[in-house]
Amino acid sequence: LHATDYTWTAASGNWSVPDNWLANLVPINDPTTHVILKGPGTNPNFTSTLDASSSNWILNGLTFNHSSNMQTPDVITIDPSSTLEFAGSAPYMEQLNSVPMTVNGAIHLATDLTIRTSSSSGSILNLNGTISGNAGIVYQNGNATLNGANSFTGGIQITPVTSGSMTLNPGHPASLGTGDLVINPP
Repeated sequence: LHATDYTWTAASGNWSVPDNWLANLVPINDPTTHVILKGPGTNPNFTSTLDASSSNWILNGLTFNHSSNMQTPDVITIDPSSTLEFAGSAPYMEQLNSVPMTVNGAIHLATDLTIRTSSSSGSILNLNGTISGNAGIVYQNGNATLNGANSFTGGIQITPVTSGSMTLNPGHPASLGTGDLVINPP
C-alpha cells in the first residue's frame, strides 16, 4: 500500500511544478511514495527533472509506464545538487513497456532496490549516475545498464522471475558497486 501515487503527465519540466503532475499533486519525500511516469500520451518522449527544490527526493517506488511508439529514451535528470533515494519496505524501479528509459544523476539506496524491466524488444533501463548506499540491487528481469562509478555496498542479486532474456550490462569498471554478485536460478 502506497501513501499516495503521483503520476507525471508532462512532456518536460521539473518535479517541483504542480502542473506537471496529475491533479497538480507534487510527490512528497516519503518512503511510501510511489511515482508513475506516464508522460503526455503516446508522443513525444518526456524529460523529467528532479530539481534542486529538494536535496533528497525520497521514494519507495518508481514506475515507467509511458505508452509511446518512440524508440528514443524517456529521460529523468537528477539535478547535481539532488539525490533520488529509494527507501521503505521493498523499494523498486520498474519499466512496464518497450520505451527505453534513461536516468541521469545520483541514486542512493537506503534499502535493497528491486529492478524489473520489460523483456520487450527495445526496452532498456540505463542508470547513468552514481549509485551509493549500504544496500544493494535485486535484479529481476529485462535489460538494464549500470553506467556510473557506483559505491553501493550491498552487492547485486540476480533473480529471474520470468522467461526470456535478461541482460545486466556493467558500463563502467566500478558499475557493479561492491559486495557479492549472487545469481539465483529461475
